[in-house]
Amino acid sequence: MADAAIFIDGKVRQTTNLTGVTFNSKTGFVANFTFNQIRYVHVYKDKFNNRDANSKNASAGYYNESQFLKYLVNDGVSINDLPAAKLNLDTITSAKLKDTVRVQFFRVKSPYTDFCTVDKYSWDFDPNAKVLDDTHFDIILQPGYTVVQEKITLSAVSDDFYAKTSHWLLVQILQRIKIPARIIYR
Repeated sequence: MADAAIFIDGKVRQTTNLTGVTFNSKTGFVANFTFNQIRYVHVYKDKFNNRDANSKNASAGYYNESQFLKYLVNDGVSINDLPAAKLNLDTITSAKLKDTVRVQFFRVKSPYTDFCTVDKYSWDFDPNAKVLDDTHFDIILQPGYTVVQEKITLSAVSDDFYAKTSHWLLVQILQRIKIPARIIYR
């Protein structure tokens, strides 16, 4: 059994031959990784230079990060060079029955006191199971999933800033909806 993840095209692929896999913190899709010693990053169509927005070569996908950055800053890579820098996802093996699918998201749940917590989900892959919601294109967590929560350690300054800012923001919201702020003071 291999490790697997869900790519932005909605397909589940093995990540065993990939290194440095990171996930989009909001969607849970694979954001970037290294494959065959090349770092790839997912690029949406709106991230291309404005002058190339209508080019047939300006299409979303996983691009060689170095080449795409050179394209963005006009460093010898043009829009016409980018198709060669785009990864053909068919070169990454599709997940197989019982591979372990891994997905992770930042935890964003009320009352927002556990900022910087990552929820890491895993489950056994079933090729017949639907992995994406058709309406919102969200990942569907499969029955039998496990979740591990990982707290990201912040520096004391960052942690204090977040604690004070989120408390202040909460007070402002409650005052606007006419709930006395004193109720929420610790």
